[in-house]
Amino acid sequence: MGIEIYPPHINASNQDYTAENGGIRVGLSAINGLGPKLCKHILGKRGDRPFSSIRQFCRRVTLPREIILRLSLAGAFLGVPLNERRQAYG
Repeated sequence: MGIEIYPPHINASNQDYTAENGGIRVGLSAINGLGPKLCKHILGKRGDRPFSSIRQFCRRVTLPREIILRLSLAGAFLGVPLNERRQAYG
């Protein structure tokens, strides 16, 4: 009976920690190397249109490879298909 902690996610996280479904969603700024400027860049590119795939994320958001790796290692892409084709065909 504790508080659920949700990992950072490119489509669900804000810059800082937020309340979500009675738990806490870890913010993108908790990922080492993602300062306020990069977080705002990601959130600005996401806007009201979630990323449909990791490939789309990489096309819409220009980031160094190291930052994309850190996002991946933090679990920020979990549940997001690698590309649109994989999403369509499972």
